[in-house]
Amino acid sequence: MASNFSEVSDGGIEDTPMVYNYKDPTSFFASVLMIVNGIFGLVCNAFIVYIFIKERKERTAFNVICMIRAIVNFYVLTTNHLALFVPMTLLGKPIISKALETWAICMSNSLYMANEYLTVVIALNRFISLFFPLYYAKLCGMKPTIGILVVMYMYRIGAVTKETINYTAIHCYVRYYVEFLSWSPDFDPQCQSNSGIMTFMAVTFGIVSLLNAATFLKIFKFYKIGVFGVVCNFLIVYMFKKEKSIRSSFNLICVFRAFINLYVLITMFLICFLPTIVLGYSIYHPLLEAFFIILSNTFYLGNEYQTILVAANRFCALFFPLHYSKFFGYKSTMIMLFAIYGYRFVALFIQSFFFFDTEVTNDVECLIFFSSEKLTWTITDDPSCSTEDNILLVVSITFLVVFILNIAIFTKVVIYQKVCF
Repeated sequence: MASNFSEVSDGGIEDTPMVYNYKDPTSFFASVLMIVNGIFGLVCNAFIVYIFIKERKERTAFNVICMIRAIVNFYVLTTNHLALFVPMTLLGKPIISKALETWAICMSNSLYMANEYLTVVIALNRFISLFFPLYYAKLCGMKPTIGILVVMYMYRIGAVTKETINYTAIHCYVRYYVEFLSWSPDFDPQCQSNSGIMTFMAVTFGIVSLLNAATFLKIFKFYKIGVFGVVCNFLIVYMFKKEKSIRSSFNLICVFRAFINLYVLITMFLICFLPTIVLGYSIYHPLLEAFFIILSNTFYLGNEYQTILVAANRFCALFFPLHYSKFFGYKSTMIMLFAIYGYRFVALFIQSFFFFDTEVTNDVECLIFFSSEKLTWTITDDPSCSTEDNILLVVSITFLVVFILNIAIFTKVVIYQKVCF
């Protein structure tokens, strides 16, 4: 492997040396493939870096890891792939000295190996976000992540610098061989060393496998809960439609609640949140994602209003049974339900108009999105995007009214049991 040329001998008679360059169809075709793949890789990795710099909401700790990985990929593709390997494959000979070629290959390989470390960092990032979300900002925030990345790549640069200096001093080189379209180190005895690469790869694979298995099980559990909720609420709707004997005004409230739960579980949990948790980024347009979340939340808040309706229904049935059909008949209940969700829909429209209007929000694009770091939906971090919908006041009043009605119902039931038994 001391040459970039192959000599074929038969019976001690030397043939014309085979030169692997652009005149050789195989080498030329390989060069074209290397150029196409290299340029495609450069464009893809450049887009990752560009999006991170351009979009503020993409500047998360997790995406920092992806951006650094893209920068390293860009460096490797530029210096090794396109600037070194392609010209050598076309010319069929070295274009720089052995020492420089060794430095270029070793530095790129060392940084690329650091990218393998990133698989552990990425797996750990996802693991902490799912199992320890309250500590995510502390352990995997922007500053800790950048610190880990700096230490990791500085270690790799220092390690490869030391090794390359030592090996080139004893004339041990790493060369690219056009015969094999690959680089290879010298195999002389003085150039041999035990780098422990197999042990490193095995340990890395083991750690990543364990973390990813735990993460997958957590996501699968999340998915099962969502599917379980869909099945349960679907059965409520199915029973109401199938069995005429249970089509009461009270059960009508339960069916409306089940419909809303189905919508929320399917659109927000399974369609919107789950892909973001798995991939680490949203697959939807920001406005579509905001629509999913806002509509689900507003109808789910309508379900909270229903708790008052349910409590009032039971209260009227126990305390005013003669007037129950008048106040909580089928039609009356239907009208109240449409009024509740109609009000929520109108409130959603008005609130969204002011929330997404850049003139109202001082030219700030306000969005609502699911954060894969916090595992919950959140809004754009800007004072102009803060909204005051009196949600705490609504929840407090709802809780108080429901509490009073349920206490009265419970008291009535207890008195009835004492009288009867």
